[in-house]
Amino acid sequence: MYPSKFFTGELLIPLAVALVCGAIGGLARAFGAVPPPTSRRASLAKSMAVGAVAAVAGFYVLEPETALRFVAAALISGYSGPALLDALDARFRVLAAEARAAAAVSAGRAALDKADSTVRRIGALPSSGSVTLAPGDTVAVALAELDVPRARLTALELESAR
Repeated sequence: MYPSKFFTGELLIPLAVALVCGAIGGLARAFGAVPPPTSRRASLAKSMAVGAVAAVAGFYVLEPETALRFVAAALISGYSGPALLDALDARFRVLAAEARAAAAVSAGRAALDKADSTVRRIGALPSSGSVTLAPGDTVAVALAELDVPRARLTALELESAR
């Protein structure tokens, strides 16, 4: 269920370092606040908690190469806590929206393919005599009408690829 390296300490130690450095960064932010908060103790605890969470979130996003860069990134993440969390929240919302859009385009593409095959099967049926167009013409018109939504889906795919 959980990665094995989490329990061996390979991830646990850097996570603890990120929490501590983030809390220190949050504390530095609280001390630098002008004007100072009214409820100092609650504000310090809140700043430290937000800083620690932001540093762990930064640990998820950033991959520093050295221990010094890791500590610096955790301190900066902790100091910029609320802004970093807001930015990460916005990024994850964009990723979720892109995933939903890709799923919708995929479902639309599947529906168009099904409609295409249905029209082709109908075109293969013998003519009943009640249609004014020849069966081949009916299929051509129906397939041409499917080109518009297919072009829209292609445009959406190209736009989302940017």
